[in-house]
Amino acid sequence: MIKQMTKQEEKFLELYNKLNPNQKKSVDTIEGVVIVNAGPGTGKTQLLSLRVANILRQTDTNPYNILCLSYSDAAARNMRERLVGMIGFEGNKVGIYTFHSLGVEIINQNPEYFFGGSVFIPIDSVGQRQILNKIFDKLPNNNSLNSYHPSMGYTYLKTCEKYIGNLKQNGLSVNEIKQILSLNKEYLDSVEKLFENVFDTRISGVTTLELIKIFGELSALNLVNQYVKAGQSIFWHYNLHNQILESLKDCLEEVQVSLKTNAITKWRDKFFAKNKAGQYKFIDLLNYEKHLAFSNIYQDYQNELKHKGYYDYNDMLMEVINALENCDFSELKFNLQERYQYILVDEFQDSNGVQIRLIENLLSTFGADDNPNILIVGDPKQAIYKFQGALGGNIGEFASRYSNSKLINLDINYRSNQEILDLAQKIIDLSVEIDSEFRMQLKAVKL
Repeated sequence: MIKQMTKQEEKFLELYNKLNPNQKKSVDTIEGVVIVNAGPGTGKTQLLSLRVANILRQTDTNPYNILCLSYSDAAARNMRERLVGMIGFEGNKVGIYTFHSLGVEIINQNPEYFFGGSVFIPIDSVGQRQILNKIFDKLPNNNSLNSYHPSMGYTYLKTCEKYIGNLKQNGLSVNEIKQILSLNKEYLDSVEKLFENVFDTRISGVTTLELIKIFGELSALNLVNQYVKAGQSIFWHYNLHNQILESLKDCLEEVQVSLKTNAITKWRDKFFAKNKAGQYKFIDLLNYEKHLAFSNIYQDYQNELKHKGYYDYNDMLMEVINALENCDFSELKFNLQERYQYILVDEFQDSNGVQIRLIENLLSTFGADDNPNILIVGDPKQAIYKFQGALGGNIGEFASRYSNSKLINLDINYRSNQEILDLAQKIIDLSVEIDSEFRMQLKAVKL
């Protein structure tokens, strides 16, 4: 006897049969780590909805055991509507969130793990500014940030506000940023002598030869044993070393191709600035005291929020991370890992540090051989949320983290013709160039 298909099954197959081969592969590969490279117009939302439906079709998984993370409320609503249209009311039970709405959900459902069991309330931007103003009022006269304009107020207050927000978006606590500053200073102090007098004279072919030698010495550095105890901060420390090393490599390759030294000047101005004595020093070392002062204000700000029973927008995910990484609350972590057996993340290229840490905490004990059930979708060529702390190269780093991952490329665009796509790529390339130039200029300006 042939089993009659339900309306939901017919709907699924109708939509599934319209997919191209790689889209079908993304929907069918439901186990393990799957990375889907997908640009605009390649059917990502439909793919995600169909994949959720297929997980429910192919496994005994309950809808509430599936977690979908998106970057806007509108995208989450769109996915929910498609899913409900495809599988009916059960689609309302699937966990579809933005990162922050997931953070709020976790806090609301598990209040005993947050704020000492007390009820904290969100603070608005006016309240944040008032707290920071009071902190600046108490700064000693010799503090490097104690600069005041009669009409504009404290010179560094807005910068400090952005500094704190950026650290929280990257999942860095006060203790972690202080550790990072210490490690980076130790690292830069040790390598700065390699660059002594290199830029004191006009950049020339001799400079190129000196930098080639320095590149070799930097490449030979073994930092593992020296910083093996740094824990979470080690990732950030290596980022600084790799940034210097990789950018110097690119610089020297450009000089080799162009036979011009312009690239060296740009590289120098990205990492170095003159001190009061007219000597070139690492910008991060010149600004070390200011960054340390910022981190102290960060600490005072967090203490004041806690004292008044507040949390700010970025604290929602930070508090969840702190609870998940607190060994005294291990049952919270295990319960969430048990609940979310399949995870799907859209626009992964825009993930910032705290979001990536949240994902890793939800994955850390899934599956055997470090092979959790997760699909990430993203376009490596785009990162529209850079201003919110999105990390560079997220997709590549994720692929390196999970060596058994399956890579699927969606290369058919259903929204634009090739002429429009080519123009869009030119705009993306130009924006990357402008962004790089802008960041270089910022680095040359003292805080």
